[in-house]
Amino acid sequence: TFLIEGTGNLSLWLPEGVYSYNASYYNSSFSQWVPLGHGVFDLNSNKTIQLTAYTVKLWPLGLPPGLEWYVVVNSSLQTPYSTGNITLLLGPGVYSYMAYSFNASTYSTGLFAKGTFAVTGNELVAVPYPTTYALTVLQQGLPSGTPWYLLLNGTRLGPFYNSSITLTLRAGVYPYKVLFYYAPLKESVIESEGVIYLGSNEVLTLRPEVYNLTAVAIDESPGVSWSLVINGTTVVNLTTSAVKVLPLPAGVYRYSVIIYYGPLGTYTVASEGIINVTNNSVIQFYAGLYSLTLELQGAPQGIKWYLVLDGREVASSTLPIITIQLPAGNYSYVVTVYYSPLSTYINVTSGRLFINGSETLVVPFYRYGVDVLFLSKPQNVTWEVLVNGIKVAEGTSQALSFTLPQGIYRVAVVAFLQVPRVNVTLWSSELNLTGNTTITMPVQFYPVSFVPASFPGGSWWLVINNTAVGPLGPQGTTLELLEGVYRVTAVYYDYPLGINVTATSELISVSSSSVLSLQFSAIRQAHVMVTGLPSGVRWELIVNGTVALPFTSAPNATLPLPSTPLVYQLVFSYPGGELREPPALAPAQGPLNIVVMSPVSVLSVALQGLPPGGAWELLVNGTPVTSWLSTGSASAYLASGPASYSILWRSANLTFRGPSGSLRLNGTVNLAVALPTSYAVTFTVPSGVSSWKLYINGTLAAGPTQARNLTVYLPSGSYAYQAVLTSSSGTLRLSGELVVPSQTSLYLGQKRPVVTGSLLAVAAVVVVAVVVAALLFVMRR
Repeated sequence: TFLIEGTGNLSLWLPEGVYSYNASYYNSSFSQWVPLGHGVFDLNSNKTIQLTAYTVKLWPLGLPPGLEWYVVVNSSLQTPYSTGNITLLLGPGVYSYMAYSFNASTYSTGLFAKGTFAVTGNELVAVPYPTTYALTVLQQGLPSGTPWYLLLNGTRLGPFYNSSITLTLRAGVYPYKVLFYYAPLKESVIESEGVIYLGSNEVLTLRPEVYNLTAVAIDESPGVSWSLVINGTTVVNLTTSAVKVLPLPAGVYRYSVIIYYGPLGTYTVASEGIINVTNNSVIQFYAGLYSLTLELQGAPQGIKWYLVLDGREVASSTLPIITIQLPAGNYSYVVTVYYSPLSTYINVTSGRLFINGSETLVVPFYRYGVDVLFLSKPQNVTWEVLVNGIKVAEGTSQALSFTLPQGIYRVAVVAFLQVPRVNVTLWSSELNLTGNTTITMPVQFYPVSFVPASFPGGSWWLVINNTAVGPLGPQGTTLELLEGVYRVTAVYYDYPLGINVTATSELISVSSSSVLSLQFSAIRQAHVMVTGLPSGVRWELIVNGTVALPFTSAPNATLPLPSTPLVYQLVFSYPGGELREPPALAPAQGPLNIVVMSPVSVLSVALQGLPPGGAWELLVNGTPVTSWLSTGSASAYLASGPASYSILWRSANLTFRGPSGSLRLNGTVNLAVALPTSYAVTFTVPSGVSSWKLYINGTLAAGPTQARNLTVYLPSGSYAYQAVLTSSSGTLRLSGELVVPSQTSLYLGQKRPVVTGSLLAVAAVVVVAVVVAALLFVMRR
């Protein structure tokens, strides 16, 4: 660090390097060093540093009379005392200051302001003294009741309606702007703006400057009206006057003159720009009409066409020429024709027209041929071409052709595919038709053969993107597919289960002719064999709750089933019932062989010794398996296995337990059974009995009957009987005991029954006679 002093330019030699410096000059008035500048320089060659000093005036704004003041700059430089401005020479930079007042009469000093100021050139720095003054704003010439505003330091005050206002403000510098509301423009305009240095009471006198703006329409034609727009506000609206005068306050305005031509309903800008109103001004514009002629060349005779200006239809015709009158101006235009084959409007040409004189516009109308080609396509595929959504061509051939007027169209080519069954947009694009055009489809069809492998027989379906083809056989099928990616699924129809089994499913990419082998390993053959199946017994197979094989009497069957975990069950049906085997789980893979023995057997019984009028039933394991039968043979379908049997038989309404035993049921079992010998026992009643009944062992054995003789068949044994005889004399009950086969004939007389048989039988008849005599005695009493 070193110090260099001088009175003029200073020169010194220094080695290369980076240096910082501070430059000051000596102010003899202050007897102090005053800063000029500072900085850093990189010395690698001769260098000149230019030091510049600017005049800075410090203005004690509003300092009361009788006071002096001084300033301390950057906390070190103190200026001499003064009653007016203090002038310094300072280099560029930002300086801080503190301002002090000095009262010589009281010899007192006080700080009244502090702050900063920037020096970039000669500067005037106002240092306000903290006292207040009156600021009066006086309006002169403003129409009574006009609202006006005062913007002071960016703060908006008002609206005011009086001609003057007075504000009390601290001494200081105030940027201001005065505006008043100008009704024709529906906005506030600036009346005056500037800066007020308030160091004493001030009066700001204002008078608005208003000048006449004259708008002149030249050669105004019938049907033409015009509007004047200033700053976006219409101040003259659709007038037919040739001259309009508008008073405007002084200022800069943006304006436009809009011409409205009633017959066409068009608006156009006749004149526009920016005008600085500092005195009376004139705006002139042309309001006449010019002829515009359009000629449509090459169009079919009678075609209707339209002229659209600025988005509005102004003329139409079926003749080749349209002529209209227009005000001068810049227009956008579109020429449109209605093309009936497309039921649409086509823009033939468009652009912009600058009308400042009569114009003729020739519009050519061209038509061109369009050919759409397919390199390869199946004959059964129908396709069509849409132009702007309208079908213009359709067919099954390799090419479709049509014509269109010159223009821009949205063209789409759609094919109606059979496999997969879908409508596909093959090509879609905007077509700018300016000549004969050929469009070649960028896609092709290729033959793809689908061949089943490990096919189990039966039928299957080929599903391509949700479209099914079939039923198919072991040879498969060949399809022509549009190039692309497809989901291909082979579905085997399992007829016994009535379900579709997915054999394989995969994504394929078609870009050339190909052969695809489809594996059917998901299907297997199931073999069912039932041994010992009796005649009359049928069986069915249930798989996963569905009847896979309906009832059959064949002992063997084969059917296809999916290679998945299966639950199967055999159900056997026989006359009078059915029997279900427990469900079983089949393995998920491999062959399925089901071998079972018939769980149903047939028991055939041959019965001997059944008396006339008798009946019998067969019981197996204590349960009747037949109804009461009157014949000597019967068959029953029973669950196979060991069983016990017994015979119940009836005669004279009496039930007897016949032979019983055990056996093994397996297939058809024949059983011969002999009943014990039954004997005929005849009961005879005397004549005169009108009706009678016979009870044996308390059970009604016969009757009521009118026959005198009644025969029943009974096995050997002792029986209690009772006869109830009804005659004109009343009812007689006879009872007794019967021993078979000793007694085979009983006469039921009124004195005694006559019994034929052994001596024991005679004794029994005597007993019966005694009982009958006693009954008759009782009846007489």
